[in-house]
Amino acid sequence: MTASAHASPTLLALDIGLRRTGVAVGNSLGGLAQPAGLIGVRNGRMDWQELDRLIERWQPQALILGDPQSKDPALNKLKNRVKSHVQQHHKIPIIEWNEAYTTESANAELVTRKVNSKNKVNLRDQIAACLILDAYLDSL
Repeated sequence: MTASAHASPTLLALDIGLRRTGVAVGNSLGGLAQPAGLIGVRNGRMDWQELDRLIERWQPQALILGDPQSKDPALNKLKNRVKSHVQQHHKIPIIEWNEAYTTESANAELVTRKVNSKNKVNLRDQIAACLILDAYLDSL
């Protein structure tokens, strides 16, 4: 389904991490977030081309940016780089959302679903992004 097929505003959510960033997509009408991919992160630098590709693909009206409320300066620097990149290149609104413990919740969900280790790594950050987006949508 393309972004233009959505009847309500599309939203993209990011669960930022220092190795990979999980992405989820959803909309404010249906309220269902779904995994939309992973973006690699190396040496504190996100794969900007992959982020741009996902934004172009989904054409979100806003980006829900998970804020881990971390004291880790590297994570905060990356979060600020993402904000700067999105504002500079895409000019879409960014909504920061407290996402403390979403990765732990995603891990617990994957254990419940009995997902194997390899798939767990690929899914965890995307599910965490879904949890961020779901929490935001629930607040509307």
